[in-house]
Amino acid sequence: FNFREKLKELDYAHVPYEKMPFGSVIQVATKRATDSITISVNSWTIITNFFIDFYPKYTDSKIWINVMSHYYVQSASTAPTWTGANYKLHSSVHGDLISDPDYGNAHYVGNTAERYMGYRNFSFTHVPHTENLRYTVYAKCHTSNAGIQFHRGDYGMQGLITVMEIRQ
Repeated sequence: FNFREKLKELDYAHVPYEKMPFGSVIQVATKRATDSITISVNSWTIITNFFIDFYPKYTDSKIWINVMSHYYVQSASTAPTWTGANYKLHSSVHGDLISDPDYGNAHYVGNTAERYMGYRNFSFTHVPHTENLRYTVYAKCHTSNAGIQFHRGDYGMQGLITVMEIRQ
């Protein structure tokens, strides 16, 4: 047995997934939001084209999801009032994974000329199936007297979903 010859046979450019150590990132997928939507109702609405399809390689991996979303609160027609930008992350296999309670990112609008912008980040980890997973981001406006614009391109970065499969 010649140890030097065995080392030369190894392909260091490609380590098989099943031999990767625990904690290794197996794959990463990202998708940027490119469409703007205004939501003025207190019911869950899909943020236009803000989803990502992901195909896990292993059933025992962990999936890490990070969502960054930009929102812009418009003026309220009946100020003063509270409004909130609520978010929900939904999996095609697991159902709702994260859901903002109550007002979510709440804002007090003191008069009809006020505006507010912000970013919302949230992360989630879970164990997948090996079938296709579609992660979709929903939003709602806590009150119906103030619209919230999501991913308006002229007010900053729109939105980004990042999904990672991590070997366990």
